[in-house]
Amino acid sequence: MGERYEPLPAAVVEDVANILSEFTGSEIGRLLAACGIDDPNPSMTKRHRLREALLARQDRDRAGNAVI
Repeated sequence: MGERYEPLPAAVVEDVANILSEFTGSEIGRLLAACGIDDPNPSMTKRHRLREALLARQDRDRAGNAVI
């Protein structure tokens, strides 16, 4: 098992989501699936969709590894 990272602050996750929102909606869906992260609502804006997906996964895992 690899190193466990503490959850990142929501503001940092939002910054990551803002950067990743440069991908297309279909690319985002593929990236989330490849990382094993649930896609909360494909009809949301890309930035909100990513933020919600990353925060939910981080909360579920109680770790920031999936975001990192």
